[in-house]
Parts: sequence; structure tokens; C-alpha cells
Amino acid sequence: MLCMVTALVAFLAAPVLGLQAPIPGYGVEDIVWGVDVYGNGTIFNITGTVQNVLSHLNKHNPAMVKEILASHPNASDHHEMKAQTIRCIDKMDPAQNIYGWDVAGPKWIHDGVKYLQGVSGQPTNGPGPGNCGRVSCEYHSAIWWCNDNTRPITLPSFSTIGFCATYACDLCPDPWSPDRCLGQGFDTDGWNCIVRRDEDNC
Repeated sequence: MLCMVTALVAFLAAPVLGLQAPIPGYGVEDIVWGVDVYGNGTIFNITGTVQNVLSHLNKHNPAMVKEILASHPNASDHHEMKAQTIRCIDKMDPAQNIYGWDVAGPKWIHDGVKYLQGVSGQPTNGPGPGNCGRVSCEYHSAIWWCNDNTRPITLPSFSTIGFCATYACDLCPDPWSPDRCLGQGFDTDGWNCIVRRDEDNC
């Protein structure tokens, strides 16, 4: 079971210094993961992306990392993503790419999705509108999760964000670099995910 990475997951109210939001005017808030590192019920708070969590665990409890990587997503989370709208972005078209985003590497996005699928707990983001947190980032390829509601929002699991990122990447290969992707997924409940290049400590 993956109860060792718990539901103690929330965005802090204080903005993250130095990290820029993917959308101008949006706030950037950090994410804190409550992790039972040693499986004895003692929770340690780890701040950052899911890769930061895995790096910490790999130093202190490598067996838990293997457990996370061997996990499988919840099929009900996949069902919830059916109603999503995906916006594909041509990085060379200023009418589409109004924020100047660059493309991400699908391999690293899919790796991030796998990590998110292996972590238990329910992510909470809020309140917005316009709060974003970076949940995954490696090799300059990031997954952002943004809340456009005026209220906090809690999702069934991190897999929900992962499926959003999967759709936004797989359905949006870059026309200039087909081995790269750039897209944004919008959920009917007022939140969205972004897959794009990110060079800020990523």
C-alpha cells in the first residue's frame, strides 16, 4: 500500500520566492507532501515537486520508491478526465502562445505522471482565482496545476492531475518538433494543468 505518502498535502498560503507562475498575474504557491518516510507513523513534510519527494525517499527508504514506481493509477480518476478540454499550443504562433511557453519532453512528462500516480493522498489547491503549483519537473519539463476558483479545490488523487498532463502532452505534439509537446488541460470544475518547458531549478 502507498499510505506512507499521506493525504497531508496542501498548498501553502505564502508565495514561493523566485519561482515564476506559468501565467502572468497568477500566484505561485508551494506544495507540501506529508510523508511517513520510515513507515512508523511519523510524518515528515517535504516541500517541492514529486521528484523532491522521491529524492528524499531514495536516500532514507529506497524500498518505498520501488513501491511507488510499481503502482498503478485508479481507473475512476481516468474516468473523471473524460470531460476535459485540451488546448494545444503552437509555440511559433503568437496568437496561440500568448505567454511565450516552450515545449516539454514527453518522456519526462510521462515519468512525472507515473510518479504522481504512485503517490497517495488528495491534493488541495486554493483558493484562487489564479493559484498555480508545480507538481512535477525534471529535465526542463514541468507539470503545473492551477486553480481558477475563488474557493479551494481538492481532487480525488494526484492521478487526476497526472491524467490531465497525459492528455495535454499526448494530444499536443509540437508541429515544429513532434517529439516535444506543449498543451493545457481544462477541467469543468475550474482547474487546469499545463505541460511546458521550465528551466527554473528543473
